[in-house]
Amino acid sequence: MLDRKFILENLEAVRSNCANRGIDVDLDSFAELDGKRRSLQQEVDRLNQEANATAKSIKDAKDPDERQKLIDQGKQLRTQRAEAEEKLQQAKDELEALQSIIPNMSHPAAPIGASDADNAELERGATPAQLRLQASGSSRDRREA
Repeated sequence: MLDRKFILENLEAVRSNCANRGIDVDLDSFAELDGKRRSLQQEVDRLNQEANATAKSIKDAKDPDERQKLIDQGKQLRTQRAEAEEKLQQAKDELEALQSIIPNMSHPAAPIGASDADNAELERGATPAQLRLQASGSSRDRREA
């Protein structure tokens, strides 16, 4: 399987390779999904930072009302983070499913074609020698002899 970064950096070469190999893949949606995945990852990271900062400030809060407000804010941040992580996982799964059908890059010297008939025969190897087998009867017959 090709690396996601390689696919994005070489989008046209990968698109051409897919066409040559007869694979229909929407690489534009692959690039969009990767952008969505990156933005969701940033959102999850931001929510983690906010939740950590809120947790620290809960310890430092002296006023019970302020402390309860921070606890409620922490719960809200955890809920938002869980939702964002679920969306992130969906985006990752979609991206991986699309990435798995993208074929590896063909060697530049490989012929382009739909079947073996399109391939050029470079050389033909020797044919295997014919084996001469004689029926010798069953293994019981050999033991009795």
